[in-house]
Amino acid sequence: MTTDLGDPPPADLGGPRPADPGGPRPAHPVDLGAANSGATDPDDALLAELFEPDLGPELRVFDGPVPTDVIDTSPLTGAGPPGGPAELVPPELVPGSLVPRLPGQGPHPLGTTPAGPELVVLLGIFCEATLTDAGLVDYIGACERAKAWVEARQLAAVAELTARCAALRGVGPAPDQVPAEVLAAAEISPALG
Repeated sequence: MTTDLGDPPPADLGGPRPADPGGPRPAHPVDLGAANSGATDPDDALLAELFEPDLGPELRVFDGPVPTDVIDTSPLTGAGPPGGPAELVPPELVPGSLVPRLPGQGPHPLGTTPAGPELVVLLGIFCEATLTDAGLVDYIGACERAKAWVEARQLAAVAELTARCAALRGVGPAPDQVPAEVLAAAEISPALG
């Protein structure tokens, strides 16, 4: 495709016209097709990295066509018995989140990460909608492990605060003193809203 810049503007635009009625002409015609051919090359590594960044094997859901012997894609594709409706979605375009964990694929990182701050960070990274069924089960189990870990840390903090309150003057088991648990609860209550 070549672009000719020599066409004069329409007369109804008004304003002064150039001295040369043909207008400026490029020394060489510009071939926009050749100039932009690299910008849409599907094999361009830069474009592939921009649109499909390598997230590593831990974050990759499923690469490749959907194995029809592992998952029934007929509700998604519209494929039915021979002579039935045409496929609405090709099987290779069915999201990987609908494919269960394949034999030999290995456990999801959420299923193997021990309870702790790393697990809490992982839970924040993964989106439930993008996980496979098996990954979603691992996600639910990881949520329970993370919740138990956070609650254990909370109980440890309450025990530490109660021990500190017990060391204060006027706190103790005597009738004229405030029990340490009551003082700790009074300090914690505003923080819990």
